[in-house]
Amino acid sequence: TYDTPFFVRPRESRRTLWLIHLSRHPVARNVMIERHWENRNTFEHYGPGGFGMLGWEALESKSLPLYRFSGEDEKNMQEDLLNSLPHQLAHLVSEQPVTVDAVRHVLANETAARYSDLDHTILKLFKEGEFDILNPDGKDRLRNLKNIRPTDRIALPSKLLFPALSRKPED
Repeated sequence: TYDTPFFVRPRESRRTLWLIHLSRHPVARNVMIERHWENRNTFEHYGPGGFGMLGWEALESKSLPLYRFSGEDEKNMQEDLLNSLPHQLAHLVSEQPVTVDAVRHVLANETAARYSDLDHTILKLFKEGEFDILNPDGKDRLRNLKNIRPTDRIALPSKLLFPALSRKPED
């Protein structure tokens, strides 16, 4: 169900290889993505840092950027997530709230983001009023929230303060 493709370019060798990690559990996939980030500039991918990075649509582009899991790539990924995650979340929560864990499972194969990156971005969007975060009982969490839990639920806000400034796409 979950996959993590590695393009490995060792520093000491001219040889490169593909290693594809397959797993049935998203936590195993998250651990492998964490290894990408720990071994910066050894693992590479071609494509953008946000969603679709590990998917085939990236191969349709004529010039793909080299993504090396560097500090600059991490900064760009966080910016890409902030701009693309609202669209992803809006579709997932359009009918009913979904748990943070469910968001992680659905989006795991589409990004180089670790769970902590997704959680950080979800929390930022919540603080900006783009989404509500509810506890498992359906009650609103406080705006000064410091972290989110896998059982928290993400919901569309009842009313946006400034809809024209929202990051979410308008239907």
